[in-house]
Amino acid sequence: MEEIKEPVSEAQTEAEESQDENEKSENKKTPTPDYAAMAAADVLAIRAEFPDVSIDTLCDLQNPTRYAELRELGLSVKEAYFATERRGEKRIDNRSHLQSAVPRAVVGSAEGISREELETARDLFSGLSDHEIRKLYKKVTE
Repeated sequence: MEEIKEPVSEAQTEAEESQDENEKSENKKTPTPDYAAMAAADVLAIRAEFPDVSIDTLCDLQNPTRYAELRELGLSVKEAYFATERRGEKRIDNRSHLQSAVPRAVVGSAEGISREELETARDLFSGLSDHEIRKLYKKVTE
């Protein structure tokens, strides 16, 4: 005997296929990561790497949220810890290029030019008055 097959519409086959895919995806659920175990492992790793640090949980860090974000991005325990914690490292003053070429010690006193310097300046600049010499000195030393 021959079986008679009824024609099936495309919409019906697509619906059956999507139902099959949904059933497969429900069976393949990925296990939820155990964040508590991961956090405990991170605490142990931090303690092992930095014996002077005494933390019981990641909440004891200065910025635990940032630490978690960095770990999610793939940073190692050590990298994430250094990025979130301020350890007592000495900062290098990298502003030396901003210093004046003339040392501060060269700048005149609060009074301005000293008596000896004024006498020498009078000899050099015979055409200038004391006031003009002081003004010139102030301009040069600023």
